[in-house]
Amino acid sequence: MHDVVGHPLDNGLASNMGAPSDTVHRDASSTQTPRQARWPGRFFNSMRELVGRWSHVIPHRPHLALIRRVLAPVPDHWYLALGHLAYFHSWPNYREPRTFNEHIQAYMLRSRNPLLKVAADKLAMREYIAREVGSEYLVPLLGVWLDASDVPLEKLPVPCVIKASVGSGMVLMVHDRDAATIKHCRKQMERWLKRDYSKLHREWAYENLPRRIIAE
Repeated sequence: MHDVVGHPLDNGLASNMGAPSDTVHRDASSTQTPRQARWPGRFFNSMRELVGRWSHVIPHRPHLALIRRVLAPVPDHWYLALGHLAYFHSWPNYREPRTFNEHIQAYMLRSRNPLLKVAADKLAMREYIAREVGSEYLVPLLGVWLDASDVPLEKLPVPCVIKASVGSGMVLMVHDRDAATIKHCRKQMERWLKRDYSKLHREWAYENLPRRIIAE
């Protein structure tokens, strides 16, 4: 695994919010000989050249769910690089990123700033806001549940918003309490709680966070 080092963006974010900057991780790779250390760079350069030659045969915007399932056992670096290849028809350069997506993915692979885990957990973020700027800036919280079957959909005031505490895009706007709406909501919440969002885009910040349902 490559070294994880600090970055101006990491340090600026940490210093502005009173958190430590990224931890520096080192392993046996730091003791590699120059020949051993150079081969990954040569390999990825060769991959970029190969992709350039064969990009015309790669399907445009392939089925991402299928790609994620096939690549599930693959290490993070390869998972993101192959996903980038399938979606953008180019092999990414994480050592010297140039495009916006390369910068984002390189940051995902590199950064281990603990503040990212706070930002990834909606309930932890509520606590952070209440502590730093005041609870009056928060939307009222109606409840927190560990199991979808415990959410009292029949009694919650409407309209309300139901969310997964961890993840993106998992939001329900509830305007009614009819049987069809309640059935749909419970099915969605059960699906959310089963999903390990850290594996979807290999975002370390979501790893091992408790999955809960919240209503606001």
